[in-house]
Amino acid sequence: MSSAFRSAIRVLRGAEAARRDGCSNVCNFLPIPPPPTVKRILVGGGEALALQQFVNLLEGVSNTLAEHGIQRTIRDWPFENFWTDPDEPRHSRLLGYFINPRQDHNCGEFLLKHFLEVLKGAIKPPSLKGRQPPSFPASGCEVNVEADRIDLCIERTYDDEKFAIIVENKIHFAVDQPKQLGGYVQKVYQRGFDYPQIWVFYAPLTVEKSPDPDDRAALERLGVCYNRITFQTEVLAWLNNVLARSRQVDLPSDMDVGMRDNLRHYRDLISYLIEKHKEFHMKAQILQQLHQAEDAGTLPKFSELDSMKQSIASLQECLEQVYRAKLMREIHRILTSKGKKVSFCLEDEPAEEILINSDFDDRFDKNVDVCVGVDEGVRVCFGGGGTLGTWIGYMRQGPRERQKRLEAHVRSEAKEQLKQVRSDDPNWFGYDNMPIRYTDNCLTTLPQEIANKLLEMSNGLTVRLKSVK
Repeated sequence: MSSAFRSAIRVLRGAEAARRDGCSNVCNFLPIPPPPTVKRILVGGGEALALQQFVNLLEGVSNTLAEHGIQRTIRDWPFENFWTDPDEPRHSRLLGYFINPRQDHNCGEFLLKHFLEVLKGAIKPPSLKGRQPPSFPASGCEVNVEADRIDLCIERTYDDEKFAIIVENKIHFAVDQPKQLGGYVQKVYQRGFDYPQIWVFYAPLTVEKSPDPDDRAALERLGVCYNRITFQTEVLAWLNNVLARSRQVDLPSDMDVGMRDNLRHYRDLISYLIEKHKEFHMKAQILQQLHQAEDAGTLPKFSELDSMKQSIASLQECLEQVYRAKLMREIHRILTSKGKKVSFCLEDEPAEEILINSDFDDRFDKNVDVCVGVDEGVRVCFGGGGTLGTWIGYMRQGPRERQKRLEAHVRSEAKEQLKQVRSDDPNWFGYDNMPIRYTDNCLTTLPQEIANKLLEMSNGLTVRLKSVK
């Protein structure tokens, strides 16, 4: 079991126990290891062996998720909700349209040339059988789509280099027909190409699919050069290459008139299909793990998974609280090192300074501010809480008469320092929300950035208030 997953499991054990006890003091489980005798994780009771089997299942699912690394993006939305995914013949027609110099996209041989370069790069030296690598010039090529049932065929009949390229499209993992590739080769051979002049590229979405071994062996016996490309690698590389050439000399002007958008959409479609394929395989592996768990008598119940969700929610809430505490205590340390008078206070009791010496202080569950004193009537503060998010601004303090004398000056300074000045809280001259997303790396630079902002605000206000008596 990975150490990271083991740590999460240990915390979840404690978090679940705390949740069942009323979700009290969940943070106490974060800094200390749980007792080794604890036998429950998301399940009530059970023997140690059953617990370990359930933990193993969770770890297996976790590893499966990590291996596939599925990343859903906003670009997936049109394909999931608006566009229909083309079948393989339509993919072939679309790809054929892009690379055909005679089509009305006015890109000439530009797209075909770069596509042929990708094919050249995909040829494995052993497949050449001692022959010279091809140059695959784009000039004089004819692109045929679904002629004689061949998905894509690029033919060149010039004597200086004569070749025929067969691209067998398997983007949707269609079943291979008996002697399919061999049949296509024979049709091209009958059109006047010798076997060594014929190149076959088998093109599935990803490397998981390969042609029938007997069919491939028949090609090798004929002297036909066979290689596999994928949409995931070679076709995406071709698209990325041509789209990156925005200011190259050989770029057709029509690439900036609409074809660029068409190629981007096609690239997004392929990327979407790859993510969907990963998701399909991920679910298949998880189902297999569940099957094994059922055979072992450890298939989890829905009530157990619901309990797990609640435990994870509690864990995430408490972990954000701890990160918020670490952030604010580090800001306090930085400002103190700069010679500033720094204090903590609760938002509900701003007049009372509090002493906090631990990242696991349960008062961080409330709205806490870290404050820099500027004047007896005002201080600059950064604050955060579990429900209100985070904020930064100018907090009132001390005698009300002093606050009144400072009012206009502080508000003027706030307008210069804050993007938006909010004045709907009687405890503040003005403040602004400062959204923070807690991540694994948020504590690397964020404390220094916020501390610098508070220093800028306090120094600016100090200068402004020098004339105020």
